[in-house]
Amino acid sequence: MKIKKILKRLLIVSGSLLLLLLLLTSVALNFVFTPKRITPTVTNLLNENLDAKVSCESIELTFFSSFPHFGVKLKNGVVITPAFSGNKSDTLAQFEVCRASFNVEKLWRKHDLQINNLSIINPKIKAVIHKDGKANWNIVKETSADTITVQDSTSFKINSIFIKKLHIENGSIAYHDFVTKAHAKGDSLNVTLKAANTDKKLTFTTTASGKHIRFSKDGYRFAKNLKVALATNILYDKKAHKVDFDKSELKLNDIDFITEGHFQRDTITNEVQTDIVLEMKVPSLKTLWETVPQYIIKKEDIDVQGNVLLKATAKGIYSKNRLPLTDITFKIDHGILKYKKFPGEIRHLEADLHAVLNFDQPEQSNLTLSKLFLEGTGVDLKGNATVKNLLKDPEIDANIKGDLDLTTLKKKFPIAEDIQAKGLAHIDINALFKSNDIQNNNYNNLKVKGNSVFTNLLVNAPKDTIYIQTEKTELVFGRVAEAGSRKAFGKINVTNLKLNYKKQHDLMLAGLVMKLKAKKLKDSTAALAADISISQLKYAGADKLRGVIRRANITAELSPKSTKERPAITTTFTVDSAGVWQDKKFIGIKKGNYKLLVRKNKENIWMPRGTVEFNNLYAYTPEFALPLRMGHSKIAINNRAITLQDAHITFGNSDVTLTGQINNMLAKRSPDKMINATLTLTSNFIDANEIMKIMNPEAAKGQPEFKQVAESKRQDPKNSSNKKTVFKIPENINLVFNSAIKKLHYGTLDLNDLKGELKIEEGHLKLNHFELTTLAAKLTTSLNYVAVGDRKAKVDFDLNLDDIEMANIAKVMPAMDSLFPMTKSFVGKAHLRMQGSAMLNRKMDVIVPSVSSIAALQATDVMVLDSETFKEMAKTLMFREKEKNTIQSLNMEMIIEKSHMEVLPALVEIDRYRLAVGGIQNLDLSYDYHVSVLKSPIPFKTGVNIKGNLDDYKISLTKAKYKYYFTDSERLKEKTDESIINKKKSILAKLNFK
Repeated sequence: MKIKKILKRLLIVSGSLLLLLLLLTSVALNFVFTPKRITPTVTNLLNENLDAKVSCESIELTFFSSFPHFGVKLKNGVVITPAFSGNKSDTLAQFEVCRASFNVEKLWRKHDLQINNLSIINPKIKAVIHKDGKANWNIVKETSADTITVQDSTSFKINSIFIKKLHIENGSIAYHDFVTKAHAKGDSLNVTLKAANTDKKLTFTTTASGKHIRFSKDGYRFAKNLKVALATNILYDKKAHKVDFDKSELKLNDIDFITEGHFQRDTITNEVQTDIVLEMKVPSLKTLWETVPQYIIKKEDIDVQGNVLLKATAKGIYSKNRLPLTDITFKIDHGILKYKKFPGEIRHLEADLHAVLNFDQPEQSNLTLSKLFLEGTGVDLKGNATVKNLLKDPEIDANIKGDLDLTTLKKKFPIAEDIQAKGLAHIDINALFKSNDIQNNNYNNLKVKGNSVFTNLLVNAPKDTIYIQTEKTELVFGRVAEAGSRKAFGKINVTNLKLNYKKQHDLMLAGLVMKLKAKKLKDSTAALAADISISQLKYAGADKLRGVIRRANITAELSPKSTKERPAITTTFTVDSAGVWQDKKFIGIKKGNYKLLVRKNKENIWMPRGTVEFNNLYAYTPEFALPLRMGHSKIAINNRAITLQDAHITFGNSDVTLTGQINNMLAKRSPDKMINATLTLTSNFIDANEIMKIMNPEAAKGQPEFKQVAESKRQDPKNSSNKKTVFKIPENINLVFNSAIKKLHYGTLDLNDLKGELKIEEGHLKLNHFELTTLAAKLTTSLNYVAVGDRKAKVDFDLNLDDIEMANIAKVMPAMDSLFPMTKSFVGKAHLRMQGSAMLNRKMDVIVPSVSSIAALQATDVMVLDSETFKEMAKTLMFREKEKNTIQSLNMEMIIEKSHMEVLPALVEIDRYRLAVGGIQNLDLSYDYHVSVLKSPIPFKTGVNIKGNLDDYKISLTKAKYKYYFTDSERLKEKTDESIINKKKSILAKLNFK
């Protein structure tokens, strides 16, 4: 009884203590060690122990979810390695979620981090071994002996890290070894790894899978878009530095393999001794047959016989400069495929391929396809091939001969219903050539003979988006290609070809005849020449690109690379009609020809040089939505530039003739590739209203048909519109036009004899000292126009109007009607100059309150017309002529700002009077002027104030405010307001008025 009571009490106490411990742990995790508090602490701890910068969105301690161990949960972590050899810092790893449970006792007592379970979701890893052999993942800081002896008791150092179980979900990795020049990439990686650690051995149990695996070594690509799955046990001998794996299961693109072998590292040379064997798990043709995609052909109800041998071995040294000797064997023996419900069968299938990859002696690497035999219903193919010097300069000798009846194959085999196949194919080709000869364009060494004929061929595989149809295509190689020609190399005849690939390239061709020749050059190399005839070609490609050629004849010559020059293509082209569309843009020519030399530049980009000549060219682009027509012209092309010589272009009501060079016209559009040009522009007539309308951002821009453009005629300028509208200049062109325009229609004005420099630059329209004639007046202007949004624009201007009728000033500049209405009360010619800026509304009219300008007007012998204001002032000052008077001299300086115009004191001589006039003219047509009488029949100076508007004004006598401004007396001049005098001088100086 006592024992029971004691046990009962112990259980109660233990349970209470455990409950209390759990309660304390819960309180600590939820209120003390919160993510907000521990995140900076842990990241600082990691940064102290790791030679990397670690950051994390949140770090949370766990206990109940990782019971009986403590754990940690990290979200959105990033590990950035320090810069290497001047490079920028790089991201070693990042992840969305990371969970880990660890042994607290070992961490606290021995400073050993033993992670019992590590789970990482969506990680991205970039592993790099630099040229000096240092790996970017070796980021644990080493602790020196001195550091141990004087170690701060408050610091915490981790001596070792060991992971017992690892799980990676949906990871991606990029591996770059710059020592051995090995590179690998993969994604959709899922890994489960269990590890057991002793003093002598480290054991791993691993399952892994991944997609899109790529691997290359020394520039050789060994895998691309590979799907992999692996299950293996790995044993690592710590003392021998040896890794062994036995009967590991490997799946490559749905083929199961068994692999075994070992790696052993030499600790002195760092070389790795490799001995690996990879062999097909079930060596039968049926196993290989199962890898054929189901959507191509039915795989059920079939008897598959035959043996398959697929084996690869890699044995030797793996190091910075060496790779193991690799031997690959692939054989199919006595292959037979018979369907139970279909009459089609493969009666005989054999293949024998052997390859040796010797990286130490690349010239001894070779591949031999000693036998390829396929015989059955609708198919009879035989072939063989050898490739010598496989890794250095492959020399290929290939033969293939046989016949295919695709119609029979489709009917007698269970090929997928959505795949169409019919027609006959005969192939008999022998080719002997070196890979370097092709790359270096030494076509004289290329030996090809035989022929292939495809009759009524149709292949349509919707899943692979491949469609090809041809009535007849014939390929003939060797001297039989053209009787009597020693230079003959080959001949291709195509009739009614339709081709569609990946829904990006759609080609239709009524006829093609191509004759190939190998032409000897002076330096004993050979050029590949071709005579090509095309009829009715239609093409549709990516990015809404389309092209049409009605009839064309082409000669082309591909010259090989020599010691002096880079490879080049010389072509001549004659075409009946051709057109190219891209989205809503198009360009077309009629009766054209070109002569071009296309040569590779230093960046290995093919660049053209030559001429293009045509009878008519038609073009359209939405940015300038008027169809363009160009008559007979010859255009020179030099790399990315084109040169025009008297190219006459018509669009809408307008016509221009251009001479000069346009740069980057043929370059791929990018922010640093601006179209720029300096051109001479002459024109008989330009309809500016029409151009502004089609360049308006809000204008509806329909796309005309090619035929509509070709048949369109120039419109009658008499029917041109008088409506202006704001327009926008494209920002990716810089053009300079030295212009001579006979007539330009702008608004209701006809401007004549325009001459000067016109610039289109980064979205701005600039006129530089432009001269023109309008309303019998000479106008010289410099301005800068830029659109501000879709409905407004800003203009900076400098205008000089010479010999203009005073009444016409408001017609040329309608804003002056509001700011300077008195101009309509004068008859006579004046000189007006203005300089400033203004905003324009949607109709290109000046927004008068926005005008900020200075102006000056000079006139002589100006007649003042009849007006109520003039009559009243004449009556007040007792003019002899009360209705009409001549102003002998009128010089005025004005400042326009804040919705009004200030007229600075100006001298006016009229009748028997010498007057000084100044004041304010408001936008609402109200005014407040003062007239100082400086000379009159009355022997004293007086002043007149005129205030009000045209309908309601008041005239009153007052003192003469401006009596000191126009006198020769230095004593009286000292009484003037110097600021006003300085304003007048400054305006005259800026406007270059004498």
